[in-house]
Amino acid sequence: MRLVGIIAAALGLLLVAIVAGWKWHSARIERQPDNPAVTATDDAGADWRAEVVLEQLSEQHPDYNVSRLTVVLRNSKGREIETPDTQFEVNGVPLRYAVGQGNYYDRHPYYRLREDSGFGFAADTTYELTLRRAQGPASPFARIRTPAPMSPTSFRVPAAHPSNRDLVIAWTELRQPAELLIYKTHTLIDAQGNQAIEAGGPNAEDAIRQRIGSGGLALREGTYTIPVGYFATSAAGRVSALGIEITATNSGQFLHPVLRQSSVTARRKIVLRIDVVASQKP
Repeated sequence: MRLVGIIAAALGLLLVAIVAGWKWHSARIERQPDNPAVTATDDAGADWRAEVVLEQLSEQHPDYNVSRLTVVLRNSKGREIETPDTQFEVNGVPLRYAVGQGNYYDRHPYYRLREDSGFGFAADTTYELTLRRAQGPASPFARIRTPAPMSPTSFRVPAAHPSNRDLVIAWTELRQPAELLIYKTHTLIDAQGNQAIEAGGPNAEDAIRQRIGSGGLALREGTYTIPVGYFATSAAGRVSALGIEITATNSGQFLHPVLRQSSVTARRKIVLRIDVVASQKP
């Protein structure tokens, strides 16, 4: 009986530890709309606010593919700090430390995986980021899993579209929720015949944002229709092109103490461009 009591007590302590650990991890994460998960509290012994971003980008027209892993360290006030004695590695491959400079004393230190490192990121795969200080042993820093496979071929859009018709964007084989962003490029010709082109972007007032999937569930197949009114000429000029971005995002986990508002994020982004041409007869 005494042995049974000891075992029961040990199991009870283990359960308490598990619940406490879950509460700690949940409390240090704060979900914010349209943003990756960020830590909500300062961890004991933390020196930095860390921003870790793993981005896989594919563009069409022209075709372009790139993967980047970037780490930026900040102090408690959000100012970037220089840490040349600190090294980061992803799955054993070192990131390059560099300091970008602007005007006067404007300096921007960061870590980034070299493009010639030969290291590639696969879809739906977990990667470990380790920290090494002053040539000391490596210790776990963060863990992140890349989003599910997604490519430009998952989306069906025309290369050109007439301005007097609705535009239907279709997709297939999406395995996780994603954000759809649509914005315009305007072309304006003045009285002297000079042409000015103003490219839109994510911050445009008339940009369209649409969630594909909900509640953590993917909408594997579907369509979204852009109404013909979106192509109407305005004071900004004629709508001459559309930019379409589809982004899937995963939030990772820190394995090292960090200050509040730290984030570790993996993004898969597809960028498509469509020329908007003169009206066509039905």
